[in-house]
Amino acid sequence: MRSGKWNAELIEEDSPFIGPSKIEWKCINQENGEEEEVVTELDEEKIYPEEDFEYEGEINGKKVEGRFVTGHGPIKSVRAVRGNEELSEAERVAGISHIDWLC
Repeated sequence: MRSGKWNAELIEEDSPFIGPSKIEWKCINQENGEEEEVVTELDEEKIYPEEDFEYEGEINGKKVEGRFVTGHGPIKSVRAVRGNEELSEAERVAGISHIDWLC
């Protein structure tokens, strides 16, 4: 997945039949060549009656929540849930890539 100046490439995945899937990503900044490895562990829940999904888990040990709203104006988001933590751009791109991978 590409977002802005970062690309995320899947390195390794572990997806059990039940429970969160864990993926290791190599994120590369296309402007300066910086590389960052990011580990995402997200569990997906489908929200009925809509065709939307909610996610919770961790990105590099930070607790996160995410959402994928489908429809005419689809949107994907992921954010840290602790007030004093923020996701880096590479972590955010890896989180959105994980949501794409699950869908």
